[in-house]
This record gives sequence, C-alpha cells and structure tokens, in this order.
Amino acid sequence: MIRIIIFFCSVIQFSCASATIRPDANTNSGSTISMQISDSQTQAETLTGTIVYKTMEGGFYAFEAENGKHYTLQGLDNSYRRNGLKVMITGMALPDVMTFTQYGTVFKITSIEVLDDSQVTPPPSDY
Repeated sequence: MIRIIIFFCSVIQFSCASATIRPDANTNSGSTISMQISDSQTQAETLTGTIVYKTMEGGFYAFEAENGKHYTLQGLDNSYRRNGLKVMITGMALPDVMTFTQYGTVFKITSIEVLDDSQVTPPPSDY
C-alpha cells in the first residue's frame, strides 16, 4: 500500500505544493519518491458567487463563481460552510496546487463577505 502525504503552503504571493510517496512498511521497496510542483506567483482577485456542497470525495464545500468557473476553497471558515450562500471572496487562485477534490482551481481566501443568505439549504445527502 502506498501512503501519499501532500503538503500545501502559501506565502503572500508565493505558493508551492509538494507530494511525498512512501511505500508501505510491508513492501520490499525502500525507495521514497519526492516531487516538487512548480512555484507560481498569483495576484489577489475578488470573485462573486455561491458556496455549494459537493458530495463527491467524501463531501466538501466549493465555490461556483458567477463567471462560470469552479473553485476548491482553502481557508473557508466553518461559519461560511452553508450550501447556497452567496458571497464575495477575495484571495488568490493557486492553479498549481492539487487536491483530492479535483474540483476547479484551488482558491485561498483572504476575506469573505456574505451578499445573500436567503437561498441557503441543507447540504444534499451523500447517499
């Protein structure tokens, strides 16, 4: 069995992601594979859209922007994890960062403002 450890970090206008793949202790292979994903510089941007709950990959909250793009949110406070919540977010897109959700581009939130909570509904069931 292979264990995958993924580490994400970002510092102001610098982002990086790295992954380490280690064989299970029960295998004969003693090798370790490390991978550094290219660094990227990004600009802060503001988007308007809706927080939505997605049932895939165990369930997560994502962001569907009014421009039609999809984002996996990084740094979304629990108080904003509400299906159907319309918000304006400011932050940085991290196109080189990978996640298990594989839903659009990762977006690191630096600020969030609620625009409308009248359409909030309970998240759909995983089943």
